[in-house]
Parts: sequence; structure tokens; C-alpha cells
Amino acid sequence: MKEKTFGPSRTWIKLYTTECLRGSIRDELTVEERSVWFDLLLMAGDSRVDGIICATARKPYTHRRISQMLDIPLALLTRSLAKFTEQGKITEDAAGIHITKWHIYQADYRSRKKAPEEGTEPEPSKELSPKSLEKQAARDAKDLHSIRDQLSPERVAAAEDYIKRRYQLK
Repeated sequence: MKEKTFGPSRTWIKLYTTECLRGSIRDELTVEERSVWFDLLLMAGDSRVDGIICATARKPYTHRRISQMLDIPLALLTRSLAKFTEQGKITEDAAGIHITKWHIYQADYRSRKKAPEEGTEPEPSKELSPKSLEKQAARDAKDLHSIRDQLSPERVAAAEDYIKRRYQLK
């Protein structure tokens, strides 16, 4: 994972409205736990190391410090972290709290081009060889497969169609 050396660069994070409003997160978490979850996502986006809640690249925040930063009871944070770990939403180690699949949900928006409007054909990158394009298409398809149960059928179909058009797959 690439370390940042100049502070946070992410000024916003991606949230999928349909999944947040009607997805499993609403059924699995209490209102307080959802608040903690969204606050952790914000902290991971603001971190010097993308997707990891930590003070520095090698120094995690203590749970007490996080509860103070979020102005929530330590017991709520502890309960929420245990639940998020059990559900596979986070892992925790000596580096900090890692948001699982951060790289999928929060792709580096600085290096990505704007998605084409519906009805237009995306241009494959001229910088990549056909073999590289094929590998990237496979990675994109794999990433989509790993989160498809969290997306609406319409969003899955649109993403599959985009990948086919983007990489000119049959």
C-alpha cells in the first residue's frame, strides 16, 4: 500500500445511495452503529493512508482516542468494532483499523476518468497494450463480482455493460 507523505488528499468518499438506504447495512446495524460505520468511513478517507484509520502510517489510534474524536461512548465504539469485524467490514492490526475492500468502493478518483454518459461508447486506453486491457477487464469483472450482492440488479447490469464496452469484449 502506498503511503502518503503530505496529509489527506481525499475530500469526499463514495457512498452508494440505494445500498445505504435499502441494503443490508440498514438491516444489520442499529442507527448508532450506522453512525459509527459512516464516521469510520470518513476517518479512513481522511487518513494519511487510504482506507486505514490511523494517526500515522505506523501508529494506530487507540479506541479511546477514536471515541473522543467521534464524540461517542467508548462502549458504543467497542461494540460496533466487534460487530464490524464479525461481519467482515473491518480488520484491525498494529497499523490501525482497515476498511475491508476500501480499494473497491473508494477507487482512487484522482486517477480515474469520468465515466461516459449513457449511450456513448467508452474509448479504450491508448496507453495500455491489448494484453494489459484484457488483464484490467478481468480485474474489473472480479471486483464487480465481489460486490455484486451489495448492488441493485440495475447497477450490476450497467457495470457489466460498461466493462464490455470499455474493453470491447464480446
